[in-house]
Amino acid sequence: MLVEERLVARIGDRALDLAVRRTVRELQALRDTVLSGDDPGLANAWDEICVQVQSEKSWYWHVYVETARAILHRRLIALPALELWAAWLRTDPGLDWVLDNPEAESPVPVVIDDVIDLAFRLLCEQASNWSNRRIRDYVSD
Repeated sequence: MLVEERLVARIGDRALDLAVRRTVRELQALRDTVLSGDDPGLANAWDEICVQVQSEKSWYWHVYVETARAILHRRLIALPALELWAAWLRTDPGLDWVLDNPEAESPVPVVIDDVIDLAFRLLCEQASNWSNRRIRDYVSD
């Protein structure tokens, strides 16, 4: 991998990581959105997402997906153009574009939905490994 490719990858990965971490914090702040039933012992929307990723999706999973994707969208479109381009180039369609256009110059076309899809997958990966007492108690019941 060329130095330029590694640099773009690092910028894109950093931008995606930051967007995901900030989205997690925002989901943790959503405390009035627990949909798992009466007093499930979960404190916030992030707990709910973690439980559903780690065990079974509820009827309300689509609400959490839409909420998380909306937050990611807002965070990603606020990125500086260079960071958003680098993040898109980390997606499969972005990589395909580079392979099809090796001599292309700026501007790189960005498809925001591709970046949101990748960021949401990264968010779910984090949720699959996230744990706290509330999540452990809920999943073990």
